[in-house]
Amino acid sequence: MPARQPSVDERPPLRLILFAMLIIVSALAIYFARFLLLAALLGIVFANLIGSLSLWASSRTQLRYRLVATLSLLLSFTLLVGLFFFAFIAAANQLDQLSASLNQAINSVNHWTDEHPWSKKLLEEQSSEGELSRLWSWFTSMMANFVSMIGPVMIFFAVLIYVSFDPQTYRRGILWLVPQTHVHVAREIMDNLSVALVWWVLGRGTSMLIVGVLSWLCLWALDIPAPLALGLIAGLFSFVPNIGPIVSVVPALASALTVGPWSVLWVALAYIGIQTVESNLITPLIEQRAVSVPPALLILFQLAMGLYAGLWGLITATPLLVVLMVIVQILYIRAGLGKDGPLLTESAPEPAPPSTPAE
Repeated sequence: MPARQPSVDERPPLRLILFAMLIIVSALAIYFARFLLLAALLGIVFANLIGSLSLWASSRTQLRYRLVATLSLLLSFTLLVGLFFFAFIAAANQLDQLSASLNQAINSVNHWTDEHPWSKKLLEEQSSEGELSRLWSWFTSMMANFVSMIGPVMIFFAVLIYVSFDPQTYRRGILWLVPQTHVHVAREIMDNLSVALVWWVLGRGTSMLIVGVLSWLCLWALDIPAPLALGLIAGLFSFVPNIGPIVSVVPALASALTVGPWSVLWVALAYIGIQTVESNLITPLIEQRAVSVPPALLILFQLAMGLYAGLWGLITATPLLVVLMVIVQILYIRAGLGKDGPLLTESAPEPAPPSTPAE
């Protein structure tokens, strides 16, 4: 008996096939171009900050937006280059001192291994096996990482410049892709994302400045070598919440090791105290006006992004999570479930007092 041929109605429609192919291609692009996409996201975040500040300045000074945006970009790049130039010039001697301190710490470890022959023999056996192949593998890995960073960095600066200069063009382009019945929802999402990302950048920058200054003062008071350089490292690494401070404490402990074991203890306690103050006092005060992200959710998302895209994933984990939370709150919680809860950019309403039963 011949097999029954499917009728035209039973065949999958062309639109469904194209939609499935689009999903597959998008998934492959998200994976293989993940570094470029995350760099573009970071560029949009900072372009949004410059654009918002330029729009505010343009409304106050009655100057054209593009002129103010151009001046803002030039001023931002000038301040950034000047900050790094003067900071690293001032910290150059301390960086040399830090390098000498780390070498001294390595020498201390070597001295300890000389006093314990079994550990020295173990290290020699490990280093003698495949030393040339490991060196070549390390060199090729470093070159690959360097080359892989060039593309994302170029994408970051390109997106930063073009989006800062003319954000309305890209905003209108996104709205053209949305059906007319949902344009108001898309506009609400973009407005809330703009506010949330601006306050996140300002809050993160304030926290970085405070952590850097406190770290520098504590290390200077404890007479640790290179306090300014270590303070700069602590401030810069605190851009990545939770994970950055853990990484920044390693060179500080290594530098304290050259002074003595008690210095290592005091530096560890100082960093723990700084992070405690930052987490329980500074961050809550900033988040009263800035964006508040649940800590447990942020840690899990950072781990997932670190596995997905390494360093770029860790750097962009928080702003990407802010974007996803705003989209979920508007599209799913408000539009889907009909619940009118506060957004990330809004303050939560005060709870109503309990009603007393009528007598």
